[in-house]
Amino acid sequence: NTLRHYPDLALAVALGIPNRVGYSYKGLSGLITRTSPIEFPSPYAAYFRRMVADVASVRADWPLRPRVYPSDEEQSRAARALSSFGFPEDSQIVACSLTTRQAAGNWPRSHLLAALEAAHAERNFEVILTGAPRDSAELAAAARELSFPAKILVTPLSLRAFVAFLSRCSALLTLDSGPRHMGNAAGIPVLFARNLSHSQVEAGKYCETETDLAPAVEYLSDDETKRVVAGIPPSRTGGALLHALSVNASITARYSG
Repeated sequence: NTLRHYPDLALAVALGIPNRVGYSYKGLSGLITRTSPIEFPSPYAAYFRRMVADVASVRADWPLRPRVYPSDEEQSRAARALSSFGFPEDSQIVACSLTTRQAAGNWPRSHLLAALEAAHAERNFEVILTGAPRDSAELAAAARELSFPAKILVTPLSLRAFVAFLSRCSALLTLDSGPRHMGNAAGIPVLFARNLSHSQVEAGKYCETETDLAPAVEYLSDDETKRVVAGIPPSRTGGALLHALSVNASITARYSG
């Protein structure tokens, strides 16, 4: 944890965990039994890779793409969830994640919905709004704002089953949230609205299959974020989505590594 590490260290001590690896540049080094080096600034995933490499005494040179290994049963659950929508077999499917637990720096969901509208006016594709069961009402309201039918997936799939589900989609349009990283694990094109309250390097693109939709700005307040996003035409985001749907098979191939 490079942001707010002391609760993690306090919990580890309270649980009696004897080996506690952490970054000491924020203090509380007395609670850390092994200090890990940090190379600032780097993508968040690179910080953890560097920590693991230091503990394991290996080179920090493996890809940053998350690795998730769904079981056969989780693959089956994902397939059943997708087939329940009854889409034609040759459909292009865009998953869209409109919710996040991050409290600041988020793009208005209206921008993503307007981008879907702009792209759908140019190309026919299916849309599935995804979220947790508690997001049902919000996603239903978002679906009503669209001029075309959109499906909603709030089935409580496991993390691995959800990655398997995303691997069956053509692209993911998402806020800067957990599904972004699951989409990266699935290897599909991911278009993410980067959280503008964070560092661009830390929160920006770290996989070749993802697209950072944000301009080169960072550390913005919520009011500043709204002003910046208001200046981004939804058609531009929609165009990026259309490009993702049109890329060749070598880019859209499902990640199996």
